[in-house]
Amino acid sequence: MIYNNRLIDEKINDYKKVSILLNLKRYLFYFFVAFLLSRINILFYIAPIGITFSIICVLKNDKIFGIIVCLSSMLGYFTTKSNFITFDLYIIINLLLIFLNFLDLKNLKNNLKKILILNLVGILIFLYKYFIIGFSIYSSLFSVVTEISIILALYFVFNNFIRVMSYFNTNQIFVREEVICLVITICLVVSGFNNLKFLDLDITNIFLMVFILMMSYVNGISVGMISAVFSGAIIGIIYGDPFQYISTYSLISCISSLLYLSSRFTVVLFCCVCVLILKLSTISFIGISENLLLVEIFVSMIIFLLLPNKILNKILVYFNEEHKKEFYTQKRLFNTLDMRIQKINDFNNIIKQLSDMIVSNVNFKYKMLDKKIYIEILAESVCGECNNVNLCWKNKMKLVRNELFLSLDNFIQGDKKLTKYIEKICIRKDNIRNELTKISNFYNMQKVYEDRIYEAQDMLSYELKNIHNIIEQGVKEVKKDIIVKVNYEKSLISKFNKFKIKYFDLVCYEENDRIKVKVILPYKVYCEYKLDILDIVNLALPKEMILQEDSSQYINSNEEIILNYVEKYNYKIISHCLQLSKKGKNGDNYIFTQNSNDNYIIILSDGIGSGNEAYDKSKFTVDLIYKFIKTSLSLSSCIKEIISIISLKFFRDESISTIDFASIDLYNGKMNYLKCSSVITYVKRENEVFVLESDINLFEDFDESTNRILTGEFDLKYGDILVHLTDGLIHFKDLSNKSWLYNFLKKVTIVSPDKLCEEIIREFKILNKDSFQDDVTVIVSKVYKNCD
Repeated sequence: MIYNNRLIDEKINDYKKVSILLNLKRYLFYFFVAFLLSRINILFYIAPIGITFSIICVLKNDKIFGIIVCLSSMLGYFTTKSNFITFDLYIIINLLLIFLNFLDLKNLKNNLKKILILNLVGILIFLYKYFIIGFSIYSSLFSVVTEISIILALYFVFNNFIRVMSYFNTNQIFVREEVICLVITICLVVSGFNNLKFLDLDITNIFLMVFILMMSYVNGISVGMISAVFSGAIIGIIYGDPFQYISTYSLISCISSLLYLSSRFTVVLFCCVCVLILKLSTISFIGISENLLLVEIFVSMIIFLLLPNKILNKILVYFNEEHKKEFYTQKRLFNTLDMRIQKINDFNNIIKQLSDMIVSNVNFKYKMLDKKIYIEILAESVCGECNNVNLCWKNKMKLVRNELFLSLDNFIQGDKKLTKYIEKICIRKDNIRNELTKISNFYNMQKVYEDRIYEAQDMLSYELKNIHNIIEQGVKEVKKDIIVKVNYEKSLISKFNKFKIKYFDLVCYEENDRIKVKVILPYKVYCEYKLDILDIVNLALPKEMILQEDSSQYINSNEEIILNYVEKYNYKIISHCLQLSKKGKNGDNYIFTQNSNDNYIIILSDGIGSGNEAYDKSKFTVDLIYKFIKTSLSLSSCIKEIISIISLKFFRDESISTIDFASIDLYNGKMNYLKCSSVITYVKRENEVFVLESDINLFEDFDESTNRILTGEFDLKYGDILVHLTDGLIHFKDLSNKSWLYNFLKKVTIVSPDKLCEEIIREFKILNKDSFQDDVTVIVSKVYKNCD
């Protein structure tokens, strides 16, 4: 218990240290804010902005926090004494607030404390203006009303600012009013840098213009124009020319908001041109000394242009309500997905541990009886009833035991002979031979059984490892970045509502940098608007979309249909296949089709031989591969498991069917291919022919029982022709003809896949004189530019 209490105390101390550090950062931040806000004087005798912030902090019932802010505010007012006559009034008000902060006013309601403080502040302002400055009663009352009105207006802004900052790094989504209050406060804080110059350039003006550019570019015209007008008014009042600053800031904000989809360079270029036109229309001579505002604008443009994208993305998340909602919705989605995936990973780890344990744990191994036990059994059953037992075992026990060991080894190895010594001294040789025969047969059976157990352990461990790898690959595919496009969804929903098309659900997301749309709607609605839905989707989205082939799924129970729309493909593949059978049914099988992963796949399998048995084997192979590919798994990650399944299915055969697989990305034309004991593939490009070789030498005999796997990539272009084939097309009696297809493709000018396929078969028949040694299959595919 003492040890546990110690641990608890250490944790409490750690929490206290973290809390102190967080409070210290918070105090420093608000010290800096209060200092800058106190440096702003609206008119020559009025500067209540810093006082407003001090009042709000005192009302938070945090004495340390209130004192720090009041002291910072006093310091800020003190720095303005050279150009602000009534700075001492606001220092006195801050001292009053510090005094009230020490009083125990917790029993008072917040509204009563607010009224009390405002009344005391109003009385102090009236007395100071009337007795110290020498204003009249009406002027003093007017000054009090003006400053209290400003305090009440800014109270709402600063109160929202402090509340927003307390939830700033959380997933709290701020409404537009809170964002506007945050922007106004930041503009005021930046304005607190007034009279701070570098190389005669006003730092405040530069910071404000950079901030306005960022707010307009990120949040649009509403927030951008508010920040522009408010900043221009404040800085204009300080410098005595509010209309110039408001017009300049508003122009910059308007251009940045309207061009938010363009690059920052475009925004900066348009802003510079428009500001120059505005300045040329109001002045007759441009010089750096007379028009430093132009230089400050250009400097702020350069700073905006050089800002890292990381900063703009952070501002987008914090200030843009829709983007923040999208960001945290996406984050919650992936967090939930990670929790589900973790359970799969835990199960996958168990599979891996079982695989390792089966191999390493000796308890799984079958234990054979020791040969010594067999010798004891032999001696008891045969020698125990012998009259010469004492002569053999008592006088020469070690020698007899060793001789029987040697005789047992001879019988186990198949040599049915006793040793010379046993033959000489034993009077029951026939009984010993019979017993040794039984023991050797039993021992050999146990040995075979032991070997089978070891093989089963290895095979089970191997299959478990393959399953582990497949699950791991599947998890990686699931965890690919999927971004829900909220803005696109809103656009789609508005279009569907505008055209009065009923739907049950609609989701728009981005996967692998490609936009995808899934729509669930009533089947009757689909039949009515079948041709119009695609046009509506293209009208709502910035990229041209198409309906994914074979993606529609009709659900009878709910009378719903699911439509999947994807970005228009850049490539289109058309394939044609012809087969020749040696006898009976062709033993080859194939599939060429477009799958749901935006790839065009070609699968060709040779069943090794011909007839129904070869056909069943190759069909099972093709169907199995297609099922794996439909799960979005890469074939290279699960090919070993596929081969194992095929081997178990057809375990009586010495060899399995070949695998020739190609997957073509319909967006970039990249082809990934995999070959397992298959022959070469040709790619014809104009007058060139490329060879995608397997690791089997076509000009030599090879052992078909061995499974060799080859993978690779090839970049296809428009007009390329692919030729996939089985080995029947290159099996000739005359070995010199084995390269005939390569030479034929080099010379042929036919570009249509169906005609080229027919021409290849025709040429093959001529060369073989209409006789062939194996089933023949040839698939010709051509790559087109997708213009539909």
